[in-house]
Parts: sequence; structure tokens; C-alpha cells
Amino acid sequence: MANLPVSMEELVAQVAQNKKYSFFSKEFIREITQSVARKRQPIKEARRKLHEISSMYSGVRTEKEAREVWQFLSQNLSLKELSVLDAGAGEFPRFYPIASEVFRIKSYDALDVSSQWHASFPSQVNFEQDDVLSPQGKWTFKHYNLCLALNVVPVLEKIRPGAGSSFLRLLEQRASFTLLSLPMRSLGGRKFIGGHWLNWVEQNIDASHVAAKQEGNELLVLLKNQTRK
Repeated sequence: MANLPVSMEELVAQVAQNKKYSFFSKEFIREITQSVARKRQPIKEARRKLHEISSMYSGVRTEKEAREVWQFLSQNLSLKELSVLDAGAGEFPRFYPIASEVFRIKSYDALDVSSQWHASFPSQVNFEQDDVLSPQGKWTFKHYNLCLALNVVPVLEKIRPGAGSSFLRLLEQRASFTLLSLPMRSLGGRKFIGGHWLNWVEQNIDASHVAAKQEGNELLVLLKNQTRK
């Protein structure tokens, strides 16, 4: 039997050696590695999980779909001026120009676990890399009119059950409104999984539903958070 690294730091170091995952913070890689540390091949399992996260969460939205998001918001938000937190901004780094066509943008903060898309953001966007499983970034001390949590919950719940609901509770404290997106079908589009996520919303969301609309294979849900005015 091959000798395995004896400490978590050695495991994390071996996982991080792969250049494909160099954009993730060491803290996030540690979180993922700890979640599979008891597996027979923890290094392989951690890299597999990081690969899944990358494929689920990065650059997956088209410009047409992005415009549909902001059209939905313009129809359901009475605000004309917004401060925005884009949580999981790597999903579509070019949201800001589209948003600025619809609303006056006071500030736009972008958050992601990966620094891969940093150079893709316009200069008006303030980018911050943070471990969303254990958030400690500057954004956690700010207040926003709107938080975008697009495709965030499925990714977090896949990493660790309960992580999605914990993250949304934090967003409730930081934003007046949250826009949540949930998948209605699997990545390939063949399997209907909307029932699972609708049940998840009922069990985990305390905020009021302002509006909801299905766009393609995802459900957009605009939430008014109860903890903020």
C-alpha cells in the first residue's frame, strides 16, 4: 500500500499542485480536502470535486440569459439605483455593463471562490476572492440593495449539505433583496430536478418571495429579506 500524507497540510499541498486549481484559495482547497479526507483516495476525490465545481460554476451563462436576468429584475424591483453584490461572479463576468443599461449602479462588488475571472471584470467592478464556505471578506461588513446568488446554492449544497442555506442566511443580513437561481433540469437537460429545489426553497428560505419566473432550465426567485429594511 502506498504511503499517504500524514497531515492535512500535506494533503492540501498535493491537491493544490495541479495548476488547474491554482485559482482557488488555499482555504477553499482545504475545505474541500477535509470533506473527503476519509476517502480511500482523498487527493483524487478532492481534485474531482474541484473539477465539478469549476464546470458547474464558471462562465456558464450566455449574454442572452444574462439580459433575461436583468429584464426580470427591472420588471420586479421598484428601485432605480442599486448597490450590487454578485456572489459567484465567475458565472458571468460581464454582468455589469448589462446591469448599467437597466439601473443606475452606485457600486458593484463581485465575489467568487476562484480568481480565474478577475481580469475579465470591467474596471468599475470591485472583485474579491473569498471562501464562501467560511466567508471573511470585506463584503461581509457591507450592505447592498441587491445580491445576485445565481447558481450558488446547488454548488454549495453539493460541496456540503447545508452550506447553501447558511450562505443565504448571511446574504439576508447583507442585502435588502436577493435574486436566487435554481436548476429545473440537470446539466444535460434530460432529468427534471425542479421539484427537489422547490422543496428546498420551502424548507430553507424565510424571506418573502417577491416574484418568480422560469427562464429556460432555471428558476429565478426574487426574495425580499426580512432582516433588512
